[in-house]
Amino acid sequence: MKTFSFNFAAIATLTIALAAGLAACGDDDSGGNGNGNGGDVEKDGTYNPNGEITRIDVADICPDANHPHVIDLGFGTKWACCNLGASRPEQGGDYFAWGETEPRTVDDYAYKYGDLTECQYIGDDISGTQYDAAKAQWGAQWCMPSLAEYRLLLRRCTFAAALMEGEMGLLATGTNGKKIFLPMAGTLPFSYPGEGWYWTSTVNDHENGTRAYVLAFDAMETDWHVGAYRVNGLTIRAISK
Repeated sequence: MKTFSFNFAAIATLTIALAAGLAACGDDDSGGNGNGNGGDVEKDGTYNPNGEITRIDVADICPDANHPHVIDLGFGTKWACCNLGASRPEQGGDYFAWGETEPRTVDDYAYKYGDLTECQYIGDDISGTQYDAAKAQWGAQWCMPSLAEYRLLLRRCTFAAALMEGEMGLLATGTNGKKIFLPMAGTLPFSYPGEGWYWTSTVNDHENGTRAYVLAFDAMETDWHVGAYRVNGLTIRAISK
């Protein structure tokens, strides 16, 4: 594993944030801390003032090519080595609307549980239920992580902006030195390249439950808005039971 300086003046810091959704994954200047959701739930970050990017290989994370592997980061929760729908850790994988178990594409995008203004109630936390995409796609051993489990990840891991096989992402290193790589795969139907947006299994009751909590990050700005309506397509990083 090597560390080098990324020749981007814009990449000065790495900010990680866990928060409620904003309007259609877009900017909303109303209320709260500027994102219209009444303020961040939690915001932790590891700053990268020298613009350093860690180059990491798949072999630094996984023992072989039989993905997904179960990665124990040393504090209880065990994470998959790659995203749902991906065959390698650096791949973005598939995009899922919250509560749907089949991938979405730009050409086939109609949320069956509602729209931006009103959504069907399917539970406060869908982890392990019939609405859990990780369980449906990979089997009962896997499930979507909850808000609490992502909070634990943020508290217990150290983070760095990283490059794997030409793909930018977030490198999380656990208390035992094991690592996972979260690629910056953006969203659907919007793009948002250079950003990572990951569903939690936990609904947010802001605006009648039309939003769910997310883990969001980038390596280019220090203060930005995070979250998603349930209709949007985001990536999922599963955990193992």
